[in-house]
Amino acid sequence: MKISLVLIIIFISGACCCSTNKSYKGSCLLKPTQRFVYLYKLPSTTSTPVDSIINDTVAEDYPVLTINDIKNEFAHVEIVNDANSTLNQSGWIELRLLGINPATTDTIRLYKKPDEKSEISCYINHPCWGDLYTIKDCSNNWLKITTIEENTVKEGWLSPPDQCDNPYSACN
Repeated sequence: MKISLVLIIIFISGACCCSTNKSYKGSCLLKPTQRFVYLYKLPSTTSTPVDSIINDTVAEDYPVLTINDIKNEFAHVEIVNDANSTLNQSGWIELRLLGINPATTDTIRLYKKPDEKSEISCYINHPCWGDLYTIKDCSNNWLKITTIEENTVKEGWLSPPDQCDNPYSACN
């Protein structure tokens, strides 16, 4: 009896632990150009801004961001401005300001879950580098994105091989 009770407790503890332990890691790009965007201390626009970032088209300096967490329509990001930069910034940014390029011009599958064995949600038939799909969520390098193609909203999980976080050239 004691063994059964212990096993049930271990199973329940493991299930609770695993369901809340989500790995958010995902690389992405900043969407607006030539406009400073605040990084906040907490996931709220009423929080204190700690820094700002910009896609500087004049100096051709485009930050690459890594998402570490998502809360309240905000993403906690770490930022590197270029490959040679030792300056890293971090903070919370509005999720709607983040995007990802497609890594191919071939048809892209969007999945219902962040897993290639998952059911396909829809297809992006004409992906084009520079479209910057809006990011909604991320999990283990998969990005949940939304885009509009042929007057249809398309949403689903974009696999890591179909993502291009290089702001300077297409990844295909």
